[in-house]
Amino acid sequence: MNIAFKSIKVPRYQQLIHTGQVVNMDVEIIGVNDGYSQLTDASLVSLTLYNPLGVKLMTESPLERIDLGIFRTFYQTRPSSVKGVYTGTFSARLGDVYARLDKVAVFKVVKNSSFETFTYLAINDQLGTTWYWWIDDSESLVANPEIPDFINLLAAPISGNPYWIEIGGKFIYPQLDGTPDVVLSQPAVGTGVNSSPVFIGTNITDYGLTVNQANEIEVISV
Repeated sequence: MNIAFKSIKVPRYQQLIHTGQVVNMDVEIIGVNDGYSQLTDASLVSLTLYNPLGVKLMTESPLERIDLGIFRTFYQTRPSSVKGVYTGTFSARLGDVYARLDKVAVFKVVKNSSFETFTYLAINDQLGTTWYWWIDDSESLVANPEIPDFINLLAAPISGNPYWIEIGGKFIYPQLDGTPDVVLSQPAVGTGVNSSPVFIGTNITDYGLTVNQANEIEVISV
């Protein structure tokens, strides 16, 4: 049996974007046998992404399997991203069988954005899964398994990828569902930071985190 790429799908609203926006990509893989084809899994599907100047932005980055024969990845453009068409080389492998698509157009950055920017923190739980925390308009700490993507706002990462945040001898860390929790001893896995990062909320206000006497997480203006 041979394998081939059936489609590379980018949501219509992400095919022409402003700088700073996220692009999601779904890839469908089919197995071909005696002229009959159907969706099939591959042992590895990867993407090398190029900007309009030919600079590599992702190199053989593996895609995540989300269903039979369907694999997903994303790319977060930056406010400084080059305008123009971004291309990708997609590769797939199933045993000793390979498939490849060379430098196909994936999306186009059409203009620089003047949108306001908020920030998010990528933080790992004790199994190494990455969660994304940010402060929403209600001044609440939000946890999500994907990078936040708003039509009228740019999302920028806070540097670092900690497993916990230490504040006054107490530790804020993500539970296995990403929900923030407080413990009194350092989590067993990973390294952390010794003060709250400064978040720019979706209401474009600066916030930090603290822990009150009841060991509850509070969002405070800074």
